[in-house]
Amino acid sequence: MTSAKIRAESMFNSTPLDDLLRPEIWRRKVLASTTFGIELRGLSVILEEDWDKSAQRVQRGMGTCHPLLDEFFATRFTPMSTSWIHHHPELDKVAAMFDRYVLIMRGHFDFTKHPYADRLKQRT
Repeated sequence: MTSAKIRAESMFNSTPLDDLLRPEIWRRKVLASTTFGIELRGLSVILEEDWDKSAQRVQRGMGTCHPLLDEFFATRFTPMSTSWIHHHPELDKVAAMFDRYVLIMRGHFDFTKHPYADRLKQRT
């Protein structure tokens, strides 16, 4: 087995740190993209009570190895409002994530062009 193949395979191995951080990173991404939809596109893709539950579970002081976003969530995020999204440091990425989600929901996203298309196909 080549060293490149070993490195590629080890990328997907989970570590205890990954297991700790992954849910918080995912929660922040979902909240940012759904909040973007609500606040900037006028399109809600999540029930309000589900958004509220997720927002309450955000661990604002938790570091996720992304200093810019960790600082943002520690200082700007508030679970009582959606206005914090206007100050998100990577708003362009949040917009792209929301737009991809909407395309998927409308059936217009071509998974064959996705970098991990073979893995996505296995899940369906």
